[in-house]
Amino acid sequence: MPSMRYVEAFKQHLRERLCFGKTAEERGMEWWEYAMVMWSKRDTPLRVGFSQIATHGHFVVASDEAIFKEKAPIIKLFSKAGRNDYALLAALLNSSAALFWLKQVCFNKGAGEDEERDRFEYQGNKLEELPVPTGVADAWQAKSHRIAELLLSLCDRCLKAGQRMPALALSRVFEKLGEAYYDWNQHLPVCGVADPGSESSFDSAEDLRRVYETARSTRDLLRTEMISLQEEMDWLVYAAYDLLPEDHPAAQAEAEPAPLEREQRPFVLWAEAEGNYDQAVKLIPAGWPAARKKLWEARLTAIRDNEHIRRIEQPVYKRRWDEQWKVGNQWRCGPIAYAAEFIEAFEWWLREKAEWWLENKKDGGPVEIEAWTEALWRDSRIQAAWPVAAEQYAFLEAEKAREKAEENGEPLPAPTKPATDAAGFRREFKRIIEDETVPAGFPFAVPSLVGRMLGYGTVIVRGTGGTFETFDKIAHPNELRRQVQQQTGSSASA
Repeated sequence: MPSMRYVEAFKQHLRERLCFGKTAEERGMEWWEYAMVMWSKRDTPLRVGFSQIATHGHFVVASDEAIFKEKAPIIKLFSKAGRNDYALLAALLNSSAALFWLKQVCFNKGAGEDEERDRFEYQGNKLEELPVPTGVADAWQAKSHRIAELLLSLCDRCLKAGQRMPALALSRVFEKLGEAYYDWNQHLPVCGVADPGSESSFDSAEDLRRVYETARSTRDLLRTEMISLQEEMDWLVYAAYDLLPEDHPAAQAEAEPAPLEREQRPFVLWAEAEGNYDQAVKLIPAGWPAARKKLWEARLTAIRDNEHIRRIEQPVYKRRWDEQWKVGNQWRCGPIAYAAEFIEAFEWWLREKAEWWLENKKDGGPVEIEAWTEALWRDSRIQAAWPVAAEQYAFLEAEKAREKAEENGEPLPAPTKPATDAAGFRREFKRIIEDETVPAGFPFAVPSLVGRMLGYGTVIVRGTGGTFETFDKIAHPNELRRQVQQQTGSSASA
């Protein structure tokens, strides 16, 4: 096996691993085997995984390809349960009604100013106590039930839309067959396959802008489809729990709902109208089909007249759909989130190309930053990408400045012109490299292909006399570098 040639280089280290005081071989295993695998939990490939600590419920159907850590528990159903059984469970658990129940019994990790952003710990023993509505229980026993069948259909469409999202990540925009570590990255399970409806690769700034816009528009459409599907499932579950009669007009979910913006959901219209039914009805988009307008009126009526529905139809129990990308310390959505994601994807791609050049053209370095920058700038794809990246940098900074000025009641600052020339690239690349290195003695860690696989690399240390000392096979060299930088900074400030 070709991969074993790489692992052999670390045989001694792997052989000496201890788990409960014994090596793998002392426990009757091969020296290269993973130490702790609960094979009994993998008798059937399907499971529902979820985030143990989160503001809302995030339950996803997964198969053997996914491995979950201690903060992402899994739920296993009966041994003969199929994909539809797990999908139905995920639909139930992701509903606003289930979240309302869970937040009554689970631990709040810390109440904040925005109740809907409080993080809860969703414990397995609490989930076991969740009441299962009759329709779902019947479906698990192979009995026909209208609500369960429609819920499963909506859930299946929502899952398929969500599964397309990773392939539309903006990091995929920069990929090109055979470039840098492309071949290596394609073998990673997280990489997946490109979305069939997306464009990829670029050779000019115009190409990149078009590919970027295609990814954005496709994701926006998928997101509005998922919002609509989730809304229909929420109202179906109300009927499943008998919070509404099964034949109530508000519970007549659309089998193929049109896309929906998160601001158009009934509870948002109700809140915007400050609980005034007539005003809320006027906020229903005028261009909607008559059937959908009638459905929204019925749901607003249910919010008005049904105390239980009104209590659940609030931001604290409804999925937010605003955690698209992190900007600073806040999750955001929309153009500012796309800009932040684009910049992060661009910097990841640039570091990959810079590392590849260093490894393949300079035997791992060292190299002067000026020579490194010039070598990268000669790359036509970097020259094509930089103007678009510079525009996103400028937009992100302008948005942050605008929001800060509005918060402080100050005049809006003039927008910064993007630095799309070579000088702008040099400044930004130097900043990126400085963020990746430590001062005075630790220029950089150089991971080999072996190290990239197992988290090892080479650390080059420059002594006080200017000589370089190389240390091979260092575990987590970037973490070592970060710790040294932290200690160096602490010593300097002491």
